[in-house]
Amino acid sequence: LADYLKTYDIDSEKDYSFQIDKFTSAKELLSAYTKPETYHILFLDVEMPEINGVDMARQIRKITQDVIICFVTSFDKYAIQAYGVEALAYVVKPVAYAELKRVLSRAVVLVQYTFDYKEAEEFEESSCFEKYPNSRRKDYTVYWKTKKSMRFTLYRCRDNVLWNIKEDL
Repeated sequence: LADYLKTYDIDSEKDYSFQIDKFTSAKELLSAYTKPETYHILFLDVEMPEINGVDMARQIRKITQDVIICFVTSFDKYAIQAYGVEALAYVVKPVAYAELKRVLSRAVVLVQYTFDYKEAEEFEESSCFEKYPNSRRKDYTVYWKTKKSMRFTLYRCRDNVLWNIKEDL
C-alpha cells in the first residue's frame, strides 16, 4: 500500500504533497493524533492489534469529522460497520493500483473541498469583508488560495459582496 501511495504521489500532477506515516497499532496512531488536522486521509485495516480498525475510526471521529477514512483489509464482513463511521471506501485486499488510485483521487478532492470550504467560512466569519477597513476601496484586493474557495466565499456572502462588487463597477 505504501508503495502504491508513493507511486500515486509521483504520477499525479498536483500542487500538494504527501507525507506517509505508517503505524503498527491503533494505539500508536491515536497517540500521534494530537489535533484534528494531524492527518487528512487515513488508510486503516480492520484487524489490528489491541483495537479493531472500526472502533479506532469511531475514536478518531470523536476528534474530527473532517478526516477521510478508507479501509483496506482482507475481511469483507466489516464493510457495513465501516460505512457506519462514514468511511469513504472499503477496499478488499489484494489491492490493485487502479482501485487505490480511484479511491485516493476521490479522497484528495474531498480534502481540497474541505480546505476551500473552511477558507470560505473564515471569510464569512469576518462579516463578509466588513473587518477589512479598505474593502470598499476600488483598489482593495482580496486573495484566495484557490478559485473554489473564492466561489464559496462569494456564494456564501453573496448579498453583501455582490452588492459591493456592483457598487465598485
